[in-house]
Amino acid sequence: MANYFYKWIPLLVLGTILILGLPWLGLIALIVVVFFLFSALATLAFAVARAIGAVSRAIAHRWDDRSDLRPGMAPALSPAPLRSSTGPTTADGRVT
Repeated sequence: MANYFYKWIPLLVLGTILILGLPWLGLIALIVVVFFLFSALATLAFAVARAIGAVSRAIAHRWDDRSDLRPGMAPALSPAPLRSSTGPTTADGRVT
């Protein structure tokens, strides 16, 4: 299929000469090209802004998860008594 693109060369050369030869067609072509360039630039800027927003939300969410100031959170208390490794203990685990 790519072998047949050479048949388009005369049409492209003639179209280029026609568009650049007539000033008003060149102006229309310039306006179309500028429109597409600006739309591509706007799309790129929008994508960058969305990526920055997503990263900042992810960082803020992660910082919020690590916050110790959340209400309703308390350390889990173990029902087992604490054992000391520095002194003698009784049979039930109390330090004497």
